[in-house]
Amino acid sequence: FWRAADVVGWLSSEVGQRFAVSIVSAILIMLVGGLIYLAVQSWVEYRLNPNYGHVPSPRERTLLALFRNAFVVALGVLIVMLVLSEFGVNIGPLLAGAGVVGLAVGFGAQKLVQDIITGAFIQFENAMNEGDVVTAGGVTGTVERLTIRSVSLRTLDGAYHLIPFSSVDAVTNFMKTFSYHVASIGVDYGASIPEVKQAMHEAFDKLKEAGFAGDIIGDLEMHGVTEFADSAILVRARIKTKPGKHFALGRAYNEIIKEVFEERGIEIPFPHVTFYMGGEDKAGKSPPPRIKRPGPKLATERPKRSAATNAALAKSPKRGRKTKVTQDGPPDEGHDAPDQTEVS
Repeated sequence: FWRAADVVGWLSSEVGQRFAVSIVSAILIMLVGGLIYLAVQSWVEYRLNPNYGHVPSPRERTLLALFRNAFVVALGVLIVMLVLSEFGVNIGPLLAGAGVVGLAVGFGAQKLVQDIITGAFIQFENAMNEGDVVTAGGVTGTVERLTIRSVSLRTLDGAYHLIPFSSVDAVTNFMKTFSYHVASIGVDYGASIPEVKQAMHEAFDKLKEAGFAGDIIGDLEMHGVTEFADSAILVRARIKTKPGKHFALGRAYNEIIKEVFEERGIEIPFPHVTFYMGGEDKAGKSPPPRIKRPGPKLATERPKRSAATNAALAKSPKRGRKTKVTQDGPPDEGHDAPDQTEVS
């Protein structure tokens, strides 16, 4: 076998030595690349692990995830190019060809290029991070994953939405720096507005006692009457909270508002319609409606005849027809009926 395939002799030749050196160099390049990849991955995982060091912020998690993805792609391309160059492949034309292919792909996949450019600017401006509640592309949900090309949102019903950045015209972030809960409460027109404001302040104090004091920034901002609606007066107030805390805080405040209003006898109206028949008198009372009920029809009642039918009956012979007396008094017994008769 060794005589048929003289490996040692072939390795002693110039071609064999170059091939052996290329193999060893390629293995070393891949080994070094693997070590670099392992080191970077370990560093990223260390920074993302809240059990070591400090708890990463949403911005740090987003940037580190993007950096890891971009680094893996760049490192993989570099290792492949170096390995090919060790085997004698001229990577210069490959790089030039890759540039031409990239330009062609750029023209052919304009949406992809738009996704990447828009995503880069969104990340540069720090418009959203992982864990934020945002509205993007007409969808409102929690950001689960961010890449340079798309954003993944999880809506309230659990649906997963993958939205490319090319379809994102605007980003609405509900968790940037701070949040507000806007309480617009509708009360009856007969309610006392100062008493309503006092009740809203009382509900705010009970909200802080219920364990939300750490999430509230500042005092209750009372705006007062903002609108005269069809069936209610809208009184508005605003509570400043930490980012994202206004959702749970607002639900708790609404529950306390209802309890306080019930204790004070303040009515929260609901839409209804009142009919007034014939207006009101001086005492402010409306007369009862007049309802006309049709009486029952008699069994002997006959339908009305048309004019043509009546004329035909008037011209027809009268023998054998029933007659009805139309005189003022009843006829005498045993006598015939008078001449004035009416067809029945």
